[in-house]
Amino acid sequence: MAILVKSNSEVPVLQAVYSSMRGLIKMHNPSVVITLADIDSNVKKALKIASEMNTNGTALVLLPRPSVSKVLWMADLRSTALPNWNKIRISINIITQNRAQSLTRLLKALSDAYYIGDEIPISFNMDSKVDEETIKLVDSFEWPHGPKTMRRRIIQGRLIPAVSESWYPASDDDYGILLEDNIEVSSYYYLWIKYTLLAYHSTHKFPSPNSHRSLFTLPD
Repeated sequence: MAILVKSNSEVPVLQAVYSSMRGLIKMHNPSVVITLADIDSNVKKALKIASEMNTNGTALVLLPRPSVSKVLWMADLRSTALPNWNKIRISINIITQNRAQSLTRLLKALSDAYYIGDEIPISFNMDSKVDEETIKLVDSFEWPHGPKTMRRRIIQGRLIPAVSESWYPASDDDYGILLEDNIEVSSYYYLWIKYTLLAYHSTHKFPSPNSHRSLFTLPD
């Protein structure tokens, strides 16, 4: 359904869209309401209120316009999985140490990937003896998809402590991607992870490790 409303006042727009959507949501009880992220702010507010008023938990999904063609797989998900779209939180956690060249390659791959408008925190975890080139690279790296955090150990450690200390979940809906600085990822890696989590999150029955190819070897 397309809604086009023009008014000099915010209230009529808000009320008109809210009343229409509340009736539709009550009638059809959808799992999600999907719209473009760049719609009018009043329309967006009305959709948010109407979705939240549904006691069965309708999720409002805001997609950037260029991302629409990248999420056609939403139609393959179960209706019970779709309300988890906004609940699942994914963060990127990089373990790096004195390999600025390979880290540069990884950061380019991450920057070129598709993130469909999600907020994705990124953290850099470095040991106490990290070189200046790596520090400068991490400090200058711009990440538009969420907050960036830099962590540097006071006492020199080994790889296992560096990995285990790089991420702590805050809830059952938090998932961390742990990456060493000497790898690359597909531009579709985040979409693969998002789909997999949504497909299995509600059942907690994840496939065996051997049933899927590695996310690092997904074809572009």
